[in-house]
Amino acid sequence: MERIDPHKRPHYAPTERMSILELHAARDWSVCQTADVFHVTPATISGWMNRLDEQGSDALVQMGEPVNKFPEFVRYAV
Repeated sequence: MERIDPHKRPHYAPTERMSILELHAARDWSVCQTADVFHVTPATISGWMNRLDEQGSDALVQMGEPVNKFPEFVRYAV
């Protein structure tokens, strides 16, 4: 990946970007450490973090499933 021009590298999907930011927070990595692990620039990680509040299908960073989703056993109880 390091040999490929940054503009020609594969892009992460919006849900993958969210997973990367979750790892960044959970492991208490710096922006530079996170960027090195996932072969992106620190500016890319910072940009993702700044755009976390975007909503809708065009958002740069998206959750995989709704945060307020109930566990499966609640569905059976209802």
